[in-house]
Amino acid sequence: MQYFLDAPIGLDDLFGTSRVSLLVEMLAEARTSAERFACMERFLAANLREPRVKPAACRAAALLRQNPSLRIRHLAARLDLSERHLQRSFQAMFGMSPKQFARIARIERVWSARGQGASWADIAYTTRFTDQAHMINDFTKILGVPPAQLVRPPEVGETGSINVNMPPVEADETTNRTQALFSGGGALQ
Repeated sequence: MQYFLDAPIGLDDLFGTSRVSLLVEMLAEARTSAERFACMERFLAANLREPRVKPAACRAAALLRQNPSLRIRHLAARLDLSERHLQRSFQAMFGMSPKQFARIARIERVWSARGQGASWADIAYTTRFTDQAHMINDFTKILGVPPAQLVRPPEVGETGSINVNMPPVEADETTNRTQALFSGGGALQ
């Protein structure tokens, strides 16, 4: 999936030149926007494919969500698959490796635990990170920002809150904003 990030992909690459040529003709003949939208809907519905569900990959994903620390070797053995087959079917189903999926599932647990008011050190321990710094690094690699930018520390007697509406800021502003918002919030940076 990362190969397609920010890459322009034409409809003819997805559906073939002949189908797209017919669509272009039909759109050109449409007189109103409503007719053009209806034409596009018919085209997309006619070319929609059912996703091919891979049961082994789905079972692997469920197991990784339950236990993100599960080693891929053990996961494959538990599912009675070779590691290579597990990797390929997982990649085909989810567009990422089982290891990347497990990392995301782990960060999901971090997010949830912090929302319930757990301390960063406790979260790092319970989610089986080596230490708090490794947890912050993984969080930042996956979400693009450190946890302190997304999660407000809990006040006394409340659970933490997720700051999903925080506007983007310049890199130098980020440090100042984080320090202002989270002064006294622990060692998180």
